[in-house]
Amino acid sequence: MREIDQLDQLLEDLAGNLVVLKAYFDESISGDKKLLAIGGFLFDRTHARRLNRQWKLILKDYNLDFFHMCDCANGAPPYDAMERGRRDRLARRLINAIHSHAELQIAVSVNVEEFIASSRKASIETGMDFLNAFGGPYTWAAQACMESVAQWCKERAYNGPITYFFEQGNAFQTEADRFLNMIPFDKEVRTKYRYYTHVFVPKETEHGNRLVQAADILAWEWMRDRSEQIEKISVRPRRLSLTFLLKHRLAAVRHWRDTELQASFGDTFRHNLNTQGPQGWKPYDESGFQSRAELVLALKSLPPAEPPPWFATAYYGRRYPTDTPPRLQ
Repeated sequence: MREIDQLDQLLEDLAGNLVVLKAYFDESISGDKKLLAIGGFLFDRTHARRLNRQWKLILKDYNLDFFHMCDCANGAPPYDAMERGRRDRLARRLINAIHSHAELQIAVSVNVEEFIASSRKASIETGMDFLNAFGGPYTWAAQACMESVAQWCKERAYNGPITYFFEQGNAFQTEADRFLNMIPFDKEVRTKYRYYTHVFVPKETEHGNRLVQAADILAWEWMRDRSEQIEKISVRPRRLSLTFLLKHRLAAVRHWRDTELQASFGDTFRHNLNTQGPQGWKPYDESGFQSRAELVLALKSLPPAEPPPWFATAYYGRRYPTDTPPRLQ
């Protein structure tokens, strides 16, 4: 049995075969680091297995062990041996397969500089260090995707457990895992997300999770589209592959701007005034600050477009040295 099949079976055994729905997500970051997107799909257990088998057979027709949308679209190895038409047919077959099995497709994107500015503004207004207390754009976008899943569940009165899968090895895994591990301690959030557990799984290997590879398609397409349409990297029309992908009858896709981020941070702050995490955190102690005034002074001293040092270290290619980022200097 394949490694991923064994993982799915283990999760089902632990849940007593109660986990009916599974959500799979992947992230994509623009080349200039300005925009981050997370995309993915919600499947029921039966259709997840069927797509997994169908995906494997499609890739076998093209002598591929796994699929990566960015490399396929740009003709990078191993797709450089394929002519453009063959690569397009491959992507279309995979998207057709997704359409046949997905319950919901979700994509969230954010301009990283806007996110930093918005979180800093919220931190100064509330005295809570949002980047440390609630995570950077990857962690925030992951939870925004989970909010879309929660809305889908609410509209359909679905109250069963859901397992959430994310790509293993991305630069923000440590941070995201730390925050996702807090969900079981917050009854309101746990219930809203129908959270059973979350798992980080490999994607780009022979035994990589094929449904995270499916999520990679939407994440990359949405990132590219938002970069071109909103960030004005180019003026080309929307890619036909994304147009085809979004024809699915249930799509929750959104690009968050400054005012929307501010509202989201306000909601988060109000929720956490009434709840405490497993360690009973205070508004400003995640960064090592001893007072609100000390936090606000440090944030105000930074240039407007410059992220805090611990965030820049992680975002521009390196991981946090520890689970808790260092204090601002």
